[in-house]
Amino acid sequence: MENHFKHECLDSLFVLTMAVVIRLALNGFYFQDYTQSDGVDYHNIAVNIVQGHGYSKDTREPYRPFFFREPAYPLFLAGVYALVDFAGFTPAYLLTAEYDLTAHPEIYWARIAQCMLGALTCLILYLTLRLVLQPRVAFVIALLFSAYLPLAVYTTMLMRETLQTFAVVCMNYFFAKFLLTRKMINLVFFALAWALSNMTLQVTVLIGILSFVFLLYRTRSLRSSVAYIALAAALMFVVISPWLVRSYSFYPDVRIVQSLGVSITPQAAQYSGYLGKLHERGVLPADSVTALRRKWYALSEWEKFEWSFAGRFDSLRAELPKVSFDLYDECAHYLDYFRRGWIESLWFIDVQGGGSRMNLRPHSKYLRAGEYALFGLSLAGFMFGYLAIPGVFLYARRLWPILLMFFYFVPLSIFIADETRRMLPVHGYVFMFSCLACWEIYQRRKKRKMDVSVDVGLISGEAGKNSDPLRHSYSAFWVRK
Repeated sequence: MENHFKHECLDSLFVLTMAVVIRLALNGFYFQDYTQSDGVDYHNIAVNIVQGHGYSKDTREPYRPFFFREPAYPLFLAGVYALVDFAGFTPAYLLTAEYDLTAHPEIYWARIAQCMLGALTCLILYLTLRLVLQPRVAFVIALLFSAYLPLAVYTTMLMRETLQTFAVVCMNYFFAKFLLTRKMINLVFFALAWALSNMTLQVTVLIGILSFVFLLYRTRSLRSSVAYIALAAALMFVVISPWLVRSYSFYPDVRIVQSLGVSITPQAAQYSGYLGKLHERGVLPADSVTALRRKWYALSEWEKFEWSFAGRFDSLRAELPKVSFDLYDECAHYLDYFRRGWIESLWFIDVQGGGSRMNLRPHSKYLRAGEYALFGLSLAGFMFGYLAIPGVFLYARRLWPILLMFFYFVPLSIFIADETRRMLPVHGYVFMFSCLACWEIYQRRKKRKMDVSVDVGLISGEAGKNSDPLRHSYSAFWVRK
């Protein structure tokens, strides 16, 4: 037992170290003189919090209250900036998206903190995989994923993806632990991670529905499943209640709960999404869509709520050209969003030079630029990503306790994956399925050559006990009795 624990600690330390080294190396080369407009807002909000001006993105008085961004990531930055301020370096505003970030020590330390958080995410993924996979297999997958550059590069940016991925991976780990152990402490930590995720990017607000299904399948008890989810949801709402109270105090309407107190309401999101659909169908040019969205962004926070709940966004949408339902176009749209959210590369490329912007699907850029040699090389990552699909069919039934977030995000991708980064929180599980599919291919080829039965152990623990054994003797699964 002691030897087993020692190996687990050493493997964990190795995964953590590899992830830290890769992220620190990326920090030395990328985004030294650029941050996205979102990052400027996050930074300035954090500076205002540290300087006592409240949750506002304004760089001068009157420091108007701001509700357009979920608060968790700016608060994370503010925590780092407060330590830097305590050390004697006063955080300063960013006034433009093009800036010399090296002149801001608070940003340097925020990036270092994100490296640590990103590495911790890889460690928690490893611990999650160990719940259902043999330790050596979990170690190899987690170690390889620690070098997955499309996720690692986000630690170099003032963007919320690193924190969101951490929150989602924690949710998945603690929920799986609760399924397998029924220890209430794991349900509590799941609820806390759920609150953190919702206050970082509110795409996980409906995870309670799928969590209930998982619990019902596991416990076979409707009463227990309802009680567990009700408890988790209640704790989650208690944690986020200060933000909800702040939003309600600003705009006293209970409908603010629809968007968890954020001024990007469902009505506004539907209006913006419809503009995007008009552009995709060729009805509105990109300039017109940008102009209409900027008009929305320019509204005061009060007006954003008011336009939503008074029906103004619905009226604006009714004034736009009508788009008839076309099954082919709808399917093409959803397929495109699914592809954007899936793993299609193991690295990224600069598209403007100097580490200013990058593309997470480089094969598309190589093909358009006629760089066919690089395009051919990039197909290795493309094919690796889509090996996850047969991997899902082969292994999902046996791995289901750790797949809550995977089964939640993948259907959601057809709505949120207009940008690849929205799906980064579950790329670790896509990566896992690709690795397992590669292992299955290797075992099948080995069996053909040797013409003998191969029985290699991968799955262990309680999750294996509750699944039917696979039919083939050369399967990569072995259930520990």
